[in-house]
Amino acid sequence: MTNPIPTNIQEQLFTQARTVHAFESHPISDEQISQLYELMKWGPTAFNAQPGRYVFVRSEAAKERLLPALSPGNVAQVKSASVTVIVAYDTHFYEHLPSLYPAMDAKPFFEGKPAVTEVAALRNSSLQGAYLLLAAVSYTHLRAHET
Repeated sequence: MTNPIPTNIQEQLFTQARTVHAFESHPISDEQISQLYELMKWGPTAFNAQPGRYVFVRSEAAKERLLPALSPGNVAQVKSASVTVIVAYDTHFYEHLPSLYPAMDAKPFFEGKPAVTEVAALRNSSLQGAYLLLAAVSYTHLRAHET
């Protein structure tokens, strides 16, 4: 099989990827966050439902409000990171399906079915969180090669 992307990119995204415990202290701009979102939003979800919702936590005050929700092992990481992203989901994502997935009327698959909707929202927003992570890693890779 021919590699669809260069081996060094595959390594950066998958085979050499590891959990990060230390972060650079440079700020992440609104423009950079927008660029990440613009890239990751193209990742596929079922029916193009796009249930993920994101909160970008950057200020010290916002981080302090977040700390009680964290496991103790993540507190120092959140405090030191330029931005922490909360990946959440909208359980009423199906309301947007007529415009997001006009190929068919998919809304009846979810409307009035909270258990189905919850599972679909969780699964697809988790995928979207992974897409955001991969987008961030790809930008890190590009930045490393610009210097």
